[in-house]
Amino acid sequence: MPDIARSAAPPSAFTRGTQRMLTVLRVTAYSMAICFMTVMVLRGVWTTRDQLEAEAERSIRSADAAITGMYATGAADTAQAGRVLRALAPPHVDLRLATAPDGKPAARTNPNGETGGQRIGQHRFVIASVDHQGIWIEAIRMNVPYILFVLALGLPTVAIFLYMGWLVNRPALQLLAFAQASGDAVRVPPDLPRIWQSVLARLRQLREQQRQMQAFLDNAPFGMIFFNANGRVAMMNHSAAASFDQSPDTMLGKDLRFFAPFFPNAGDQGSQLFMRTLAQGVQETLETKFNSATGEVRDVQITSFPVQDPDGKMEMVGVFVVDVTEEKRTKSKLEESRSQLIAFFDNLPTSIYLKRVDHEVVFVSRHLAEQYGKRSEDMIGQHEYDLHVEAMKPYLQMMDAHILSTGEAILLEGDHLQFNRRELVSRFPVFNDEGQITHIGGMNFDIDERAKAQAALQESKALVEAFIQHAPNPMALMDPKGRYVMVNDSAAGFYGETPESLIALGAEAINARFPQAKEVITPMFARVCKKREFEQVSTYFELPSGELREFSFSLFPILDAEGNLAYIGNISHDITEERQARAALMASRDALHQSEKLAALGSLLAGVSHELNNPLAAVIGQAALLSEDLEDTEHADRIAKIKRAADRCARIVQSFLAMARQKAPEYRSVDINDQVRAAAELTEYQMRAANVALELHLAGDLPPIKADPDQLHQVIVNLLTNARQALEDKHGDRVIAITSSVRENEIRLSIADNGKGIDAATRDRLFDPFFTTKAAGQGTGIGLSYSLGIIQAHGGTITVEDAATPAAVGTVFVITLPIETSTDKSTAPASVQTAKAKGRALIIDDEEDVAETLADMLARMGMSTTMAVGGMAGQAAMAGGAAFDLVLSDIRMPDCDGPTLYAWMTRNRPDLTSRIAFVTGDTLSGIAADFLDETRCPVLEKPFTPAALRELVAAMLPDRLLQS
Repeated sequence: MPDIARSAAPPSAFTRGTQRMLTVLRVTAYSMAICFMTVMVLRGVWTTRDQLEAEAERSIRSADAAITGMYATGAADTAQAGRVLRALAPPHVDLRLATAPDGKPAARTNPNGETGGQRIGQHRFVIASVDHQGIWIEAIRMNVPYILFVLALGLPTVAIFLYMGWLVNRPALQLLAFAQASGDAVRVPPDLPRIWQSVLARLRQLREQQRQMQAFLDNAPFGMIFFNANGRVAMMNHSAAASFDQSPDTMLGKDLRFFAPFFPNAGDQGSQLFMRTLAQGVQETLETKFNSATGEVRDVQITSFPVQDPDGKMEMVGVFVVDVTEEKRTKSKLEESRSQLIAFFDNLPTSIYLKRVDHEVVFVSRHLAEQYGKRSEDMIGQHEYDLHVEAMKPYLQMMDAHILSTGEAILLEGDHLQFNRRELVSRFPVFNDEGQITHIGGMNFDIDERAKAQAALQESKALVEAFIQHAPNPMALMDPKGRYVMVNDSAAGFYGETPESLIALGAEAINARFPQAKEVITPMFARVCKKREFEQVSTYFELPSGELREFSFSLFPILDAEGNLAYIGNISHDITEERQARAALMASRDALHQSEKLAALGSLLAGVSHELNNPLAAVIGQAALLSEDLEDTEHADRIAKIKRAADRCARIVQSFLAMARQKAPEYRSVDINDQVRAAAELTEYQMRAANVALELHLAGDLPPIKADPDQLHQVIVNLLTNARQALEDKHGDRVIAITSSVRENEIRLSIADNGKGIDAATRDRLFDPFFTTKAAGQGTGIGLSYSLGIIQAHGGTITVEDAATPAAVGTVFVITLPIETSTDKSTAPASVQTAKAKGRALIIDDEEDVAETLADMLARMGMSTTMAVGGMAGQAAMAGGAAFDLVLSDIRMPDCDGPTLYAWMTRNRPDLTSRIAFVTGDTLSGIAADFLDETRCPVLEKPFTPAALRELVAAMLPDRLLQS
């Protein structure tokens, strides 16, 4: 933008012209003053002279008249006339008598001012001699006071003009030249009168302000443009010119059309803005987009204002062009920040408010508004005191008065009289930029909640400390220099110290118990301090007893609130047993693998056994019937062999099923000798193959015991199998002896072998889970622990004893079980075995041989039977309403299984649901087991015997259908 000073006329020309004008005016004034004084003096002297001349004329006339009169009367003589003339003569006039030669009056003026007078008589004349120069002198003498008065008035005025010329005009012109000078032409006027020093100081200040304003305009961050009345650029600062990629000089003279491409969104609004400002002399503002020369689009605010000349005429239009892009962004961010701040305050669980000093509420947080049962916007604008109960107003007024008078915040604790609770109240002043209090803010904190939180914090801290102190793992806390500041009881216990005494020992003594401290722990501590990361290693720790224990040793950083390293935490864990357990687990996995193979084998055996049940049922049943038919014949012995072989197969199958079953124990009255015989029969082949002689020494008439026969059978089989395996390496006779006996109130069963025996160390761990002395792949280590659990569950014991005589070798396993104290009512009386029955029975089975066998057995008992092959045939037999006293049905049938048939009977023949029993070999099936548990129907397991069938019939038929 051009210099402000240079925008006016050249200062030197203006000053010289003004100086010439002032000189002319000063000379004119001086001349006029002198002329005026001269005229005034001359006028006074001239008037006085005229008055003296007139007085002389009158004196002459008076003298002439007097002398004439004297001579006319003849009373006068020359002497007397001379005296009269002398008396009548005024100053500067000489009167005398003269005689004319011709006798005529003559009047003349001589060089001395004499004037001829009137003829007196015939020869006499009055001669008047007037001294005009004297009159002038007298006039001047008489006007000396006046002259002095005029001079007294005029000369000071001239002197004042001269002084003012020195005091005012010259300094004013010098100061004017100083004020209008620019650049190198600026020179401070020398030797100015004192009265102008303040003006000079002010001019210097104005020039400095002008310089600052010029610098401000040249360096202003916003554009300034001045248009003349024709719409052309008259002045422009650097900021505005740079926006158009121009300089201020090159922009001079540009018209409004030049700017149109840079403001495409403004259209004609820019021109209209200029015209309205020029015509109406009002300020206007327009916001629009500005396309800069660099191609960047900015938001600008254009403000036009009128510039008038001294006469009030519109001379120019000034324009401010302010880039408001960042301002709009800032406002947007500020509004966003304000919204976030309000949202933050609204979601704080604290009452927050802000009011003006006149107590008008301007902000209320949502939490506070909810306490009053209002909305925040409903409380804004109200007088704060009107929101509270009357009893609170004096306290509020006191706090506000203190804040307004001292400018200090207030923090106090007290009871809120309106909400009846304890609060911590903070009330504080809000100042503006001038340091004046404009608002009063406040925050109310619920002390009850804080107290609860503090109590919870203390409790949490106490819990953490208690947890650390009572934790089973050693815990410690060290500072970054490695000094121990806290250890718990567990850590101190490993040293045989208390926490206090252990800390007193110091880090060197504490770390000395770790043999690998220098190689492992010290470098690890340095790494954790440097990297601030968790680390864990396994190392050894020496107990006071000298025993080495393996520890998992971990270090972790603990940072303070500023993120600086405050402590190093340590947690250790004795993993000695864990390592051992892990090794045992590896062994157990092998054992589990073996167990899984056994389970798979058991499932296979169970499947095979189930498939054998149906044909075995027919074989055993028919053999039993033939045994009865051919009793006392030559074929009886042959039939007995068939029956024994079939019974043996049946027992083997039952043993397989018992081993494969997964069910809860079912305790009933059991003869232990029967379980021994069954186990011996099951293992008979293996014994013969291993050349082991099995000797049974079973006492007769043993009292029954309360036991689960399947579990007891498995225990005896496990012990026999172990005994057989213990004899595999023995040379010579191999003998296993089983002996049963009664001692006091318990049954004693011993299983002895003549092997090499068991040493004391092995005997101590013999019943530990997964412990085995067998080679890998030959034992699981679970047989004896499983057997011990079963026997203990039955209230008995299982122990290992030495051989009976010192010379004998081998191992004796002894089982003791309590004798049953009550008689099992489920035991069938002897008469049942020979009981006869009458009535009608329906037999349903998909295996026709099994159905016929059941029919033959029931017919031998005296009952009439109806056979139905398959479930659908059974439904057909019952659908007609036929009466049956007993229904025997298989469970697994292809066309209609047992559950489906039972459901049909429940709907169509409910009278028969209490008379049905199921004959099945599928008790391993989960579906079948669940079905039988739910219905509680009697079950006859395949393969069955006539005796088992008689017990079932005796249990189900009413007494009227039974015959002894």
